[in-house]
Amino acid sequence: MRVGVPAGYILSQCGPPANQTIQEATARVGTAFGSSRIVGLTLSEQWIYERGWGRFPAVLYFLDGTLRRIEYLPHRSDSGSDLF
Repeated sequence: MRVGVPAGYILSQCGPPANQTIQEATARVGTAFGSSRIVGLTLSEQWIYERGWGRFPAVLYFLDGTLRRIEYLPHRSDSGSDLF
């Protein structure tokens, strides 16, 4: 997997994650007077994939449906399927 791909592509390649967290937040921009105003909503998601025995679980971070970052948890997993 690489940063920039849509969430739907990852679902089609890896299946559903073992754990998924979704958070909605307001998107703001600064004004000329030093305050800010709301311009919309953003959707951030965190998916965790168990990658099988002896492999670190992968945490995928999405913003508005696009993969932004991949990290690996600092402990080994002994369950799940081999995904990556």
